[in-house]
Amino acid sequence: MLSTRAAKWANIGFAHGDPNAYDPVHNPNGIWLVQEDLAHYISSHKFDSSCFGYGEGSTGTVRLRTAMAKHLNAHFKPVHEIDSEQITFAAGVTALNEACAQITCNPESKESIMLGMPVYGSFSKDLVMRTGVTPEYVHVGDTNQFSPDCVAAYEAGFEAAKARGVNIRALIICNPHNPLGQCYPRETLIGLMRLCASKGIHIISDEVYALSVYHRDDRPSEKFTSVRSIDPAGIIDPGMVHVLYGMSKDFGSGGMHLGCLISQNDEFIKAARSIW
Repeated sequence: MLSTRAAKWANIGFAHGDPNAYDPVHNPNGIWLVQEDLAHYISSHKFDSSCFGYGEGSTGTVRLRTAMAKHLNAHFKPVHEIDSEQITFAAGVTALNEACAQITCNPESKESIMLGMPVYGSFSKDLVMRTGVTPEYVHVGDTNQFSPDCVAAYEAGFEAAKARGVNIRALIICNPHNPLGQCYPRETLIGLMRLCASKGIHIISDEVYALSVYHRDDRPSEKFTSVRSIDPAGIIDPGMVHVLYGMSKDFGSGGMHLGCLISQNDEFIKAARSIW
């Protein structure tokens, strides 16, 4: 016999099985990924025994967090430099989605997280399964989801939830977006940050596709702007702005299960680290 919640979980689909890997002879139509090149790169760099223990806890060694801070400072162009203590690692961004729901919401108080539609489908699982949180989805209608005009739709969604007794505690966005592949321009991000400040809620930006933006010939190319590249002064308390990032997309290394939370909120960081 299973518990009631486990019986529900058993009916939720998940990826498991043959990865259909590319082979030039035996499977030329298979999927080619960057893992082999990464394996060569990793094997050419020194990993000492300290990388395999629990000595520094389970939220990322100083070496790992320092390396990630260097990467973020080089490519995300933060207005204020990111240091290693702002970074907390977990077993992938999926785990961090769940943690953010646990940290921001009390489901028994009808607290929720707001997301725009369409959006990454697995949020409906990641944010829900073990947290009891019910996401609040906002439909922007004919409005361009990436234009500053979308802010009014989110505000309307916030107020509609409030009228039903649902308390929104955070807004999650995907930037670059999954599945639409577009990036939020700076003006829209500022508008969303101002909205979150006015409502007293967190903004959590899933930026796992940050560097997977490419030149386009058929239309203007997308330009990634991190929320950390925007000066929060006069817009929002920086402690209410959080970024999620990981190795699965830009580095083609989902199997490493390495994701990180980047935050300037000490209490948020402590809560996240206590989960692991």
